[in-house]
Amino acid sequence: MSLKDEESSSWLEIVEVAPGQIELRREVGEERGGEAELLVRLQFSADVQLMLGEHLATVTQAMIAAGLQAAGELQRRMLSGEDGEARLLH
Repeated sequence: MSLKDEESSSWLEIVEVAPGQIELRREVGEERGGEAELLVRLQFSADVQLMLGEHLATVTQAMIAAGLQAAGELQRRMLSGEDGEARLLH
């Protein structure tokens, strides 16, 4: 799966490099060497792979989308000068 990173005009790719091992990579342009930059690596245990079965890719995409959304919101808050209040993490 590929996603467009609007801020840097590069592409984000979700790649399964081995069973249960998923990477989020940023494709960089030729001016930066043209190779993909590893951003995040997820490793699912054999039990989780078995439990999720064919839905592993869907769960992976949802996890990455949620992380990107949270990072974007954090960046927005930092740029706007909003106070970073403590919050409960579950």
